[in-house]
This record gives sequence, C-alpha cells and structure tokens, in this order.
Amino acid sequence: QSPGFLYLSGYREADATLLMTKKGSDVRWSLFVQGRSPAQEVWSGRRLGPAGAAELTGIGTQLASAFDLALDSALAGASTLTVLADLSEGGDTLNGDEAFVHRMRARHPNVALVGANPVLAQLRGTKSPAELELLRKAIAISMDAHREAMLTVKPGMNEFEIQALVEYT
Repeated sequence: QSPGFLYLSGYREADATLLMTKKGSDVRWSLFVQGRSPAQEVWSGRRLGPAGAAELTGIGTQLASAFDLALDSALAGASTLTVLADLSEGGDTLNGDEAFVHRMRARHPNVALVGANPVLAQLRGTKSPAELELLRKAIAISMDAHREAMLTVKPGMNEFEIQALVEYT
C-alpha cells in the first residue's frame, strides 16, 4: 500500500481501498479488503479479512468486491471525487491508480476528480509533540544499531550477520 493509504487507514495489506464520504458534517469511512482464503494464504501470506481489518483499524470493513457498488452509490448526486492516487506524468502504460481514474471518468463524467496528494502531504508533514518524540526515539535507536554494526563488522562477515545485528539492536 502507499504511505498515504497507510497513514489514513493504518492497514498494510495489498488490494485494499478506503472510501471516505462527507455530506455536510457527516463523515463516514469504509475499508474494502480481500477476504480470507486459507488455501491461497499458504502462498501469499495470511490475510486479516474484513473482521480482522475492522478489529485492527476500527473502520467499518467490507469485502473488496463491494467497493464499486459502494462508490457508485456514494457518487450518486455528488459533484466531486477526491482521490489519493499515484499518477504518472503521461506515458503509454496506466498504473492501477490511473486505470481507476480513467474508469471513474468514464462512469461518472459529471463528477470532477480532484487530487488529495497535496493535502495529505501537508497533513503528514505536521507532527504533534508526541510524534516528534517517537521520531527522535526511532532515530536514536537506529543510530545505536548502525554504530554497533560499524564497531562489529569484520572482513569476511556476511551481510545477513550485519543485518541481524542491526535488527537485534
């Protein structure tokens, strides 16, 4: 997932979508995620599914297959769709976000699409005192780990040994 998506949702699994709707002062969040499939999870890793995602994030959660219908419903009568998307500067190949934007423009030609990236960048750039303290703590831990690695590294050591030392520290 993109850092912006993680920032807004707190959810890390791929192929998830967050829909936020605002009508007046009423704001609603819905998270759309992939379902659990134990047979597939052997190969792709464990998925939380809707119940696990809702428990983790506190956001109402549905299966990803319900997203298009929910979005079409949310856009009925709407004039603007604000998207957090990774859009390239042209080219012949559309990434997933660009394909989504093209589909929305085709399905909802009267809805203006607006990018949320600048607003989100501004939000992410503003840190509370608690967030600043956490950043300082993380930086100090990282510096300690790198210092320990520099003091320990010797010719012939494997990269995984140094990585293990950094991660342990």
